[in-house]
Amino acid sequence: MMNKNSKYIKFIVIKIIRMMALFLGLTLLTFALSQLSPIDPINAYLGADSNASPEQILALRKQWGLDKSFIEQFFHWIESLSSGDFGRSHLYKAPVIEVISNAFKNSFFLMIISWILSGIIGYILGAIAAFKKIQR
Repeated sequence: MMNKNSKYIKFIVIKIIRMMALFLGLTLLTFALSQLSPIDPINAYLGADSNASPEQILALRKQWGLDKSFIEQFFHWIESLSSGDFGRSHLYKAPVIEVISNAFKNSFFLMIISWILSGIIGYILGAIAAFKKIQR
């Protein structure tokens, strides 16, 4: 018969395994969707009217690791993510973590303002509703 502690440990271990499986599945799905995009990242980066030579395009493809197989690219991506390297945004020409950080700061600021406003408006509307109920 299992004691109470071993039931909790088993429950936690199962939850951790499920979480890891979900995380692995989501990372694989995210990476696969980015790879299946019909837009070639090199052409998108260079633009449609680029006059880059085929050798320059091949060099850029090698520099970005696009010359490797899907599996090699996926494991390199996972390895980089696990070490905290989110890569470099070619659109913003900055580390991805900085782009996310800036967007997070702005989103957090908007969330705080909306939370405060919803509290104030909710309090006022609640007070008006209570006052009207008292008058009936």
